Amino acid sequence: MTNSRLGVVGAVGVVLAVCVMVLVPGLGARQAAVQIDGDDIGGVVTGPNGPEAGVWVIAETTDLPTRFNRTVVTDDQGRYVVPDLPAAQKAALHLAVRKPLVTTNVAIRNWRAFQKLGVSSINCPGMFYQSISVDLPPAIGGYQNASTPDEPVVLYMSLTARILEKAGSGLPPREQWKESRAELEKITFETFEGNIREQLDRVLGPGGFDAQRDVAGIIINRWGHAYASGSNELYDPDYSHRMDAPWVVGRQQFGRITISNSDAAGVSLTNAAWQQSHRAVNELITNVVRPVFDFQWSERDTAGEPGDYPNNF
Repeated sequence: MTNSRLGVVGAVGVVLAVCVMVLVPGLGARQAAVQIDGDDIGGVVTGPNGPEAGVWVIAETTDLPTRFNRTVVTDDQGRYVVPDLPAAQKAALHLAVRKPLVTTNVAIRNWRAFQKLGVSSINCPGMFYQSISVDLPPAIGGYQNASTPDEPVVLYMSLTARILEKAGSGLPPREQWKESRAELEKITFETFEGNIREQLDRVLGPGGFDAQRDVAGIIINRWGHAYASGSNELYDPDYSHRMDAPWVVGRQQFGRITISNSDAAGVSLTNAAWQQSHRAVNELITNVVRPVFDFQWSERDTAGEPGDYPNNF
């Protein structure tokens, strides 16, 4: 049974009562104005007054392993095409496999056990969490951190690499992260909590710690898609300053679509995502907005050799 649908939604999110002419290969004649190939979906959205511009067309299916949808907006003649990316760009984007991440914070009512044991950070090889540390934030203005062992603090616990990275599995790194993501999805909060309490009792118990009494709260943040992976010199080619780097190929403008995120920079940094967003918006302005509306931007009047635009400013 095929579970697919094609939805048409107005630009303000209201379903429109329009006639949708869907041109799917094998299901009807194609209009010359909408050029599509064997794996595209295209057509014209029309209403009582003719073609409808600015309509969202949503193609969706649940026949794939994960729910898939793609959204496009009709042009001023009501036309739309849901195309496929070029094979090289699609292959490059498939390499943007993100590393999973779990951050675990445990609030405890006091840290007397750490003082008694004379430690602030503990490594725990072979256990569910590979490290435990007291997370003391800096004092800022009127916000002060704990200054005596009798005050509450927050512990940071780092999940074992056996789960996060599938260490020792023999799989290539990107496949390790996929396997790790799948395993993380299966771990219940009860499993996390049970391991946290048991491990804290085992490690801090000699210092008088009792998880039942001393744990005030647990927060677990689980990201299946966390860190942009980029490349690693141990198993990837040296892509330094190369235009064939996967993230460079993958972020290329596709029609009126530009791509921006930290994956587009190949590095897991917030400022990298901002920079890529700036690039993507400028691509739209330069290659889509200006040619269509022919705005007289100051850059066109700056000094430079003919043909240098947009690089003559």
